[in-house]
Amino acid sequence: MFICNECGRVTEDDGAEFCHFCGSDKGTTATPTMMPEGYEAVPIKTGGVVYADRSKLRRIPIALLLAFIPGLFDIFGLGHFVIGRWVKGAGFLALSGGYYYLRYMSGWDMLAPYLFIISLAIFVVQMVDLYNGFKKMLNDSVL
Repeated sequence: MFICNECGRVTEDDGAEFCHFCGSDKGTTATPTMMPEGYEAVPIKTGGVVYADRSKLRRIPIALLLAFIPGLFDIFGLGHFVIGRWVKGAGFLALSGGYYYLRYMSGWDMLAPYLFIISLAIFVVQMVDLYNGFKKMLNDSVL
């Protein structure tokens, strides 16, 4: 395995003299002593691996569960708190409060079909935003 001196990506030894990601000459051979404590290899779509912070990787399943399961009951934003996106989590939680107020306190039963569509839209937006938060969190923690 090689670590590129320019972009820091780790790639397998395929005999090429250049990095397939940035085009510069390949770096030195990767050894376990070069990898910092607490990082682990994560395969990427374009080939090779990157090294990401292990503690941040463990947050992903917890964030997904806290976004998906309460989201089914119209409680949004809990997964955002796990990955450290506090403002977005508070915003989605405030949307949940507004949704519950309109649904249960307003007494307008004629809004029920529209509120279901709004709830579904908020759920989808929350999950897409959480995915984008994962990408940002992993990009910030990659060597």
